[in-house]
Amino acid sequence: MRVTLGAAVFFIPHQDDETLTMAADIRAHFVAGRQVVIVLVTDGSASRDRDAMCTNKGVCLTVPEFVTARNAEQFAAIQHLAPGAQIFYENYQDGALTEAQATTAISKYVSLFPNGSYKTMSWLDEHPDHIALGQALRTMDNAGLIPNSDSRFEQFRAYWDSMPMTGLFVDADATVAEAYDEYYYWNPPIGRYAIGSQSVPEFFDAARLDSRSKYHRST
Repeated sequence: MRVTLGAAVFFIPHQDDETLTMAADIRAHFVAGRQVVIVLVTDGSASRDRDAMCTNKGVCLTVPEFVTARNAEQFAAIQHLAPGAQIFYENYQDGALTEAQATTAISKYVSLFPNGSYKTMSWLDEHPDHIALGQALRTMDNAGLIPNSDSRFEQFRAYWDSMPMTGLFVDADATVAEAYDEYYYWNPPIGRYAIGSQSVPEFFDAARLDSRSKYHRST
């Protein structure tokens, strides 16, 4: 019997992770005809770029303004990767996500989108929010709580060579480059501040040269 897959649900810790780490994979699921669901788990408020913009560019945003700006560039990037994707915001505190909170968020969307596939960052990453999400999905998968055990852990590119687990690559198409461009777009009058590319420029520049995604499975 053929199993009809449900939505491809991507749990994103911060605005820009969907593009910087998962863009090619999101695009591949969209092109394959899957329903794409993006869940932004934290509010992204803790990025050091808010203070840097104020000091270096004289653009001083409040925390709510900064979060709105980050959401705007993420939304624009997603329209290239998966036009019409459903986007949800959980708004947990950036930098303080716990595994329990991550489990609550993942469980919510497994219930809302059953028989799907579920992706997030690897638990082998070094950022605590990434670890919390990765470990939560891994624990749920190992406990039999993920339909069809269809979980995927996306590797941040800084660890492609150093993470102790063999991964699989997903090739990028030309549309992925357009998503990256949204994180370089500077237009303050309409609330666009190129936050992603200012926050981690070395990773964005590297990703534009090699826009593949890489993931591993739960073990």
